[in-house]
Amino acid sequence: MKLTTAATPILLLAGILPPAWGQGGERPKGEGRIVNVRFLKVNSGPSYSYLGVVDEIDDTKMKLRTSDKGKEEITVELFPIDLLAEGKMVRDPRAGYAYRWQDVKKGDRVDVVTMQDDQEKKQYCMMIQIEYRPGAKLPLSQKPKEDTNYPMRSLFNDIDNGWNVSDGEIMAVFPPQPEEYWPSGRLMKPARPGGLDKEWQAKLDAIRAKKKEAELKAKPPEKK
Repeated sequence: MKLTTAATPILLLAGILPPAWGQGGERPKGEGRIVNVRFLKVNSGPSYSYLGVVDEIDDTKMKLRTSDKGKEEITVELFPIDLLAEGKMVRDPRAGYAYRWQDVKKGDRVDVVTMQDDQEKKQYCMMIQIEYRPGAKLPLSQKPKEDTNYPMRSLFNDIDNGWNVSDGEIMAVFPPQPEEYWPSGRLMKPARPGGLDKEWQAKLDAIRAKKKEAELKAKPPEKK
């Protein structure tokens, strides 16, 4: 499986409040720590995005198989901030990233937003998007109404799992688009017929061909 470049930089601001873990334990305490992030705002500070496959996950850490600048595969170890460890999420997460730590399973392909704690030398996970779940339907995020990309991710999830999807389902996600023009009358976007692009259509065609072949083999011979 081809994975995108690890640690893609994005810009975020961490809203850091006093630690939520007040009952002892091994987590570091003190204001201003990455582990205590409560909310994120765009365009204010350094963060990173990883796309990869979950090799291991438990209550305290995740091992994510990703790629190093689009080349060799590497495994990164990520830790949940307190909110994720407690089964919660940062305040106002992006809708597609409104998944809890406990929603993730081994084998999932996920896109995670992280921040590095230089003092601890740890990479903390703050937001998670599940993009693919092998052998199963894609789970809904915790903000299903706002997660407008879910139908597309779900459709691709089914095709990646080798399942046939109907043309009606495809057109509901990728409907035809009319031409769009600038106020001057100049064409801005040409009309699009809708449907899958060539890569995904080829995958679906292969699934349908395999299904048709299986049906022909299972069909009893005609009586003479």
